[in-house]
Order: sequence, then C-alpha cells, then structure tokens
Amino acid sequence: MIATLALFALAASPAEERFLATEVIDVVRVPGPLVAKPEAAGLYLPPATRMWLAPQRTVRLPDRDANEALDVLGAPRALEVRAFRDDNDLALVLEWRDETEDRGSSAETDRFGDAAAVELPLAFGPGVRLPYVGMGDDGAPVALYLQRAVEHGTLGRELVAAGFGSSTRTAASSVRAAMRYDAAKRSWRAMLVIPLVTPERDLRAGLVPIGFALWDGAHRERGGNKALSSWKVLRMPGQRVDDRYLTELAWGFDGKGDVLRGKQLIDTVCGACHRAGDKRSAPVGLAPPLDDMGLVATPSYLRDSVMAPSAVVVPGKGWSVRAADGTRTSVMPPFAALPAADLDAIVAYLRTLGVPAVTSKAEGTTP
Repeated sequence: MIATLALFALAASPAEERFLATEVIDVVRVPGPLVAKPEAAGLYLPPATRMWLAPQRTVRLPDRDANEALDVLGAPRALEVRAFRDDNDLALVLEWRDETEDRGSSAETDRFGDAAAVELPLAFGPGVRLPYVGMGDDGAPVALYLQRAVEHGTLGRELVAAGFGSSTRTAASSVRAAMRYDAAKRSWRAMLVIPLVTPERDLRAGLVPIGFALWDGAHRERGGNKALSSWKVLRMPGQRVDDRYLTELAWGFDGKGDVLRGKQLIDTVCGACHRAGDKRSAPVGLAPPLDDMGLVATPSYLRDSVMAPSAVVVPGKGWSVRAADGTRTSVMPPFAALPAADLDAIVAYLRTLGVPAVTSKAEGTTP
C-alpha cells in the first residue's frame, strides 16, 4: 500500500501533489458492521483532516437577529474529519469546538439545535462539473445527510437538493447519525454512517467529492445561515484513482498567479459590483460577496465564475434572470477572453480571501 502511494505521488504533477496534500481525506478500511456511536468511533479513528468552514453569506433569513449574528460573529470555524468504511457503508466522524450545547425543541420555535451535515454530488467524475457547494444547483443535484441535536438525542435526515429552497426528503432515509457533546472540551463529536451505494449515487470510486456544513444553535443558525466548506475529496481505499479526474480537480493548485495583480484586477474591475477584501464600495447585495472565497470555492469554480458565470448561477435576488424554459442566466457578463495570466492572478487572489494563517492537515488535534 505504501509503495503504491509512493509511485502514485511520483507520477503526480506539482498541482496534483498539492491538491492531494491539502484537499484529500483518506478513508481507512475497517471491519464491519459500522455503528453510529460517537463514543465507539475511537476504535477506528484514523488521523484527522483539519479544515476551515466559512459563514455562508449568500443567503439571508427573515430573521434580523440571526443575520446580524452571522455578520458580527461570523468567522472561520475549524472542523476535523475522519473517515472509514467497511464493505457496505461509509462512516464520517466530525469534531468541532462549540462553546455551548444547544438542542432544538419542538415546543419552542425560537430554540435551535447545533447541527452538522455532509453533501455529496449525485454525479461526479471526469468531465462532470461539481455542483454549487451550497445545496447544489439546477443542473447538478446533491445528496445531503444532516444531523441535528434535539432534546432527547439526534435527529438524522437524508435529503436531495438542486439549489436553495429545493431540498426534499428521500422516500426511505438510510442515514444513521449520532452526536455527543463534551462539556469539558466544549466540543461536539458527530458520527454519520451512510451506504456506499444508493439508488441515487455510488461512492465506489477512487476520488469522491464531499462538502461539510455546521450550524450553531446559540446564534440562531438554521437553513442557509451556516458555516460551509469548499468541496473536499474522499480518497477511497482499494479503488483506482482516475488520472483524468485528478487533473481536473487539481486545476489551480499549481501556485501560479500573481496575487498582487489579482487584487488590482478585483479592485478595479470587479469591485464595482462585488465586495471583496478591503474593497467595500459596492452596495451590499448588488452581487455575491467574495470575502470568503478562499474557503468555500475551488479554483476551478472561481475560474468558471469569471469565464462563464452562467455555468453555475449563485442563488440570490437580482443576481440572475430566468428564461421561459426555466434556465437561469447570470447578470454578470462572461470574461471568456481574459488573458490566461490575468485569470490565474484573479483566482490566486480570491483564494487568499478569508483563509486563516494555518489551513493544513493536522493529526489528533481538537479545533
């Protein structure tokens, strides 16, 4: 196994090596059957992959207090992820710091529970673009596996979505979920167990895209008010890695791009509509904010957003128009003729926005 990985690493390009080192969660194979018990997960725990999640600012709830909390208190949140599988199921263990234990109540409409979710594309592979990471989009639906802390335990749900406001529960939920709060560490450990294969999707591949979300009940977070990761990738044991897909996923991880030139272009060209970094002159809501792009967007998504904005339309009032056939077109003009050096510079700069000083993998640490 080690020798195989070493040979693979030697064949990878610098961009692919950087992608594998920073964006991949290695899945460990273990004996089954898997049980959704956070306290039992320690029997299997592989090294953790640490990542950062950023507040999702493209959605506003009809709740002033919740929106203000997101604006004022919104900051990157650290999440640790461990993954393992047996012959039939995939298990994900999520750990994150939370100062308070908040559980939802069916009797109190203003009491919200802490929660976590994972997101998986229904279709992925070479030539298939990734869905919009916030609940998918019209052309690329996602499967969602949610767990929320409630009064007497954990509420687990399985849904399918193709954009904000489109989530629907599956006919028969297959998710097994449990959460446990550690008061001494002020942190949650949540465990999700899901089948490798369902009628909607198949995870038996070398590289499987996955996204993560967290909700803090103390800040009234629910629905679109949450912290969100970019697309990460599970590397499944015993499955062949498709070289073409790895190359596609690793676009933009080669370190090319003049960050200072990218900031200049964003400030002078994009800053009229978008708020980004220290450029704050654009009216709030005129266009999607770019402040956390380094945490929630992949380089290829940033590339496509510049060159072909209608490929993935960000949900938001006034940001797109809908044609008679139901398709949406972004109001942002495409910059398909942008010189390659300028495109690399813009992507390089956007990837710095919102990123804390340290975003690398960490083993055995608590956020």
